[in-house]
Amino acid sequence: YVTFAAGTRVWGDWSPAKAITTTAKPSTTSIKSVSGVSCGFRVNWSKVSDTTGYQLQYSTRSDFKGGAYVYGGATNTTSKTVTGRARNTRYYVRVRTYKTLADGTRIWGNWTSAKSVITKK
Repeated sequence: YVTFAAGTRVWGDWSPAKAITTTAKPSTTSIKSVSGVSCGFRVNWSKVSDTTGYQLQYSTRSDFKGGAYVYGGATNTTSKTVTGRARNTRYYVRVRTYKTLADGTRIWGNWTSAKSVITKK
């Protein structure tokens, strides 16, 4: 607004409205089990109802540097088998949940504690 010497105020037009959506992070899942399979491993986790899906990260390093990501499927999926990995090798695995908003933005849950597994021959 502008205030004139006589104390009169003149207001300008409002700016266009913008919608803001706030969404809480989805709950954290937990890894139930990790088992080695031929040239890979299988991960089982707990189902979380307030999520769109799950993402797994795995690496041969416990700090996950250089790790790979795979999507574990939709809300009702609670396991994933990863194959094509080195034989007889230790991998570290963790899982997190995510929600996908209408505009395609993802909100990530927290990572689970890491578990280790050795692939089979």
